[in-house]
Amino acid sequence: MLKRILLLAIFFNFTFAFDTKIFIGDTYIPENFYKYDKDFKIAARKYNIPMALLKAIALTENAAYEHNIIGRNKNQTRDYGLMQINSIHLKRYGVSEKEIVKVSANIDIAARLLYEIIQRYGFNWNAIGRYHSANDKYKNIWLDKVMKNLVAIVLKDSKDLFVMEKFRAFKLVSLLINVDKEQYRILLASNN
Repeated sequence: MLKRILLLAIFFNFTFAFDTKIFIGDTYIPENFYKYDKDFKIAARKYNIPMALLKAIALTENAAYEHNIIGRNKNQTRDYGLMQINSIHLKRYGVSEKEIVKVSANIDIAARLLYEIIQRYGFNWNAIGRYHSANDKYKNIWLDKVMKNLVAIVLKDSKDLFVMEKFRAFKLVSLLINVDKEQYRILLASNN
């Protein structure tokens, strides 16, 4: 009995030591991180851009990961929504201030903007950085954050999968620990 309790305690400790939150350096993945996945998937497919990259950009632009954020810039422009679309793009893409804060429109316009930049400069970090700025200094600072966030996202997604598999393994281990000798004999006989 003591062995069973000890095994369960060790397994519980190992399995549930993983929190649903993850920090990598100073990167925090918020709890609402998967809230807009449907919109990210649609935009990623439409413009052939990796979903994790779009989400890393969103996390870099908007650490709170909220859709109704409006930032005011020193140059009198504004940045709207989850992807922080600059107001200079509204007329070009034919969207209003009211429309751009809607999640699906915001993500779609951001993916379209990134797609157009990639078409012009190629699929590379320099092009991706132009989503934020053409100025090398600002672009490189921003890209460092995007790269950190991309790594955090990939690790978060793989960790979630790992925790899910650990839960399945826990169910199996707890089942096996609770098998007495008679049940074990029956189990062996049924597998022959």
